[in-house]
Amino acid sequence: VAAPVSGVQNPLVASPQPVSGIPSDERMLSALGYIPMLFVGPLIMKPRSKFCQMHGKQAMIVTILSFFTLFMLALMPAIGSLLFLGMIGTVTLGMYQAYSGVEWKMPIVYDIAMKVDVDSLFAGTSVKPAATTPPATPVAPTVLESTEKSQATSPEMSSSVSVAPPVETTPNSTPPSSSTPNPQT
Repeated sequence: VAAPVSGVQNPLVASPQPVSGIPSDERMLSALGYIPMLFVGPLIMKPRSKFCQMHGKQAMIVTILSFFTLFMLALMPAIGSLLFLGMIGTVTLGMYQAYSGVEWKMPIVYDIAMKVDVDSLFAGTSVKPAATTPPATPVAPTVLESTEKSQATSPEMSSSVSVAPPVETTPNSTPPSSSTPNPQT
């Protein structure tokens, strides 16, 4: 086994940089985002968190690659099985890094993920505060009031409107039906 040369890093292996001060809810949300189709959680629920956005975008690319892997598994079981095991490992490692609070940049996936504009993908679904708009002012129904007044004061309307007197009922009696004439009138 050869000893590593000091000061030289492998450019293919991303060196994880631990991030201090990441709240536990952001770490948990980012870790759960690596479960296929749950990547939407960190992207929508924490739009201002760079940590959640980075892991959410990576998880989205991993989810898309997972669907490709499942498709390959159906077509070519031998190659698809190897790809599937690789995806399980990638998802597990991503969850671990996110929960540990590490801004782990997956090789190749990170570069693709950072090109994705989340706002255009999920337009109107984020929990971002709405832009300040002035409250709607109520519109006074002046047109309706003037129309109602003119109809109520017109002579042809007052002659055609009749008001029926209230019908009194006792607890044991039923009110008279409208089809039978009232003998009292």
